[in-house]
Amino acid sequence: MQRVCEICGANTIELEGRCEFNVPEEIAPWLDDYKAMNLGLMSHAEHQAIVARWTLHHSQDKSDKVLGTYAEIVRLYWGRSLILARELPGMAE
Repeated sequence: MQRVCEICGANTIELEGRCEFNVPEEIAPWLDDYKAMNLGLMSHAEHQAIVARWTLHHSQDKSDKVLGTYAEIVRLYWGRSLILARELPGMAE
């Protein structure tokens, strides 16, 4: 049974029960998104959902308005998988 992260709604990694969006900024899942968007492999909406999930795990120093906006975006994708840019074909360096 797949579990859903209680913070951002992402499907958690089954064996470890951890969320792939709860990582430090230097390895944040959105780092390759602009390249993927430029190549037409990812939409801006998908990028926003990825940033929103990551931000909810790193909410310190974020305004209530920003967190509210990202919470609304996350609700739209709750329990749904998002393909990260680094996993897309054509994104190899």
